[in-house]
Amino acid sequence: MQVIPIMTDDTYNIYLQRKVLFSDQLLTLISSLAPNRNLIIVTDDNVNRLYAEKLCKHLKKIDKNCKIISFGHGEADKTLNTIEEIAEQLSANNYSRDLCVVGFGGGIATDIAGFIAATFCRGVSLIQIPTTLLAMVDASIGGKNGVNTRYGKNLIGTFYQPKAVIIDITVLQTLDKRALNNGIAEMFKHAAIFSDQYFDFLDENLERILDLDLEVLMTAIIKSCEIKRMIVQEDKYDVGVRNILNYGHTVGHALEMATEHELMHGEAVAYGMIAEAHMAKSLGHLKASDFMRICVAVAKTIHKDFQLTKEMVTICRQYLMNDKKTKNGRPRFVLLERIGKVFVNREEYCGEVPEEIISAALEYIQEERLC
Repeated sequence: MQVIPIMTDDTYNIYLQRKVLFSDQLLTLISSLAPNRNLIIVTDDNVNRLYAEKLCKHLKKIDKNCKIISFGHGEADKTLNTIEEIAEQLSANNYSRDLCVVGFGGGIATDIAGFIAATFCRGVSLIQIPTTLLAMVDASIGGKNGVNTRYGKNLIGTFYQPKAVIIDITVLQTLDKRALNNGIAEMFKHAAIFSDQYFDFLDENLERILDLDLEVLMTAIIKSCEIKRMIVQEDKYDVGVRNILNYGHTVGHALEMATEHELMHGEAVAYGMIAEAHMAKSLGHLKASDFMRICVAVAKTIHKDFQLTKEMVTICRQYLMNDKKTKNGRPRFVLLERIGKVFVNREEYCGEVPEEIISAALEYIQEERLC
């Protein structure tokens, strides 16, 4: 088993292994991480149908009082209403601080589980078991979780670290290529901010990852997890260098809202990475050759049948103002200096951009048939 420690004031491990989900090894891990009896699996209805009942039955082998709470599987369900409904169910069944919440699913499920664990009884134990590529390399790691409002993405949330993240890459076999590309976009983000070599590796091995070549896939997942680990260890609460993980997300989150989530998160971030690279090029930070490398590689992760319209871009501009990184009424963006390195100005890892440059970048992603 591959073990990647995240060493903060509440150190925990990321565990990666094939076929660990229903193994005796998982039971040993859960026994040590959650010594109390009560477990709640928080999941979406898709994962509930595929895996949750089997996982719950498996965990009962170690005398766990295991139950499942599921909800819808879309961004429309990632709200305070869902949090309240789950909290009411927990309260009605007399759960208390001896509870361990198991987040089981994609990024929405791990966010909801993290929020519940952070707030129910002012904090209970949390274990994350991601089942999508995006959740494995990003959403389940680092302790950030949030829910949406009608004004923007993840505007309400907490920082709350899990006891562990347990990754079984064999569950990715149930995902279609669009869902896999959704995660690959976030992997390209890790590469763009941290490693030119990793960026080339992803671009060269994209088809092998989509074909679920487990050796290549494991290599890529480990690399992304290690990049996120290094950044989170340095800045747990997103006040400094951790901001670089938001590359592509200022535009990306706004596009998710503007398209009413017709774009998946990774696809919106892919557009965002291209737009924010365009801004960096326009400001003279990023060479044209690196900009084109980003465009060509990252565009491969966007759904081919999607067309970004002018109306969507207009609405996107409105949502930019509600981004969490906005300062003094101005949206801020992570800008690249080159592939593998973020431009930093006076210890600021994201910065303001003139209106005309923002407009030109948004026009570029709308007018160019990128995917």
